[in-house]
Amino acid sequence: MIDSPLCDVYTTYLAALIAAEHLLIFCRALLPLLCAALLLNRKLA
Repeated sequence: MIDSPLCDVYTTYLAALIAAEHLLIFCRALLPLLCAALLLNRKLA
């Protein structure tokens, strides 16, 4: 890897992309649980 500003930008962009993808997967996994919790809350209330 050559140490250049462009390389840094690319690495940062790649890291952000991976983080965003993980966040999306996490949200997608959490959404059904959130919906279930809301439904349960509504039933108990």
